[in-house]
Amino acid sequence: MFAGFSGAIFAPPLISRAHEVSHLPRLLKILRVVGKYRLDEFLVQQPGAWWIRLFLTPYRIGAYANSTNDSKSRRLRLAMEELGPIYIKFGQLLSTRRDFLDKELADELQSLQDNVPPFTSPSIESIVEDALGLETKSVFGKLDSEPFASASVAQVHKAELLVAKRSL
Repeated sequence: MFAGFSGAIFAPPLISRAHEVSHLPRLLKILRVVGKYRLDEFLVQQPGAWWIRLFLTPYRIGAYANSTNDSKSRRLRLAMEELGPIYIKFGQLLSTRRDFLDKELADELQSLQDNVPPFTSPSIESIVEDALGLETKSVFGKLDSEPFASASVAQVHKAELLVAKRSL
């Protein structure tokens, strides 16, 4: 509710709040991943952080199998990989700040620079089709589902054009 220029109180239209609800699935995924990898342990030393652990308790169900054996640094890297490209980029940025992080965490995040797992092969066809606006079979004679290179925001696949029979 906001006060207008005339002092009248009005509520913004419901449509303007629709975007807030659309972020809910992403927020729930982030909470699930934080619980899965037990990242709440990073906050344990902070005063008043007990309520965060309490809030995340339901999200720890189905926790990562090695969540108690793996280091916090490894669990943070795995969580960033699972959350996707933006988190991977953030981890890459953090890995360059060795003055800011301890050595173990910086070394673990360094692997995000050149060792990022590729996304699944069924999605590569849909991504290419969305980008081209055409079915991949109408453009490519062959499109390898396995990438030969992978990075945080892109991966490279070998393909052969139908027209020229030329490998790309």
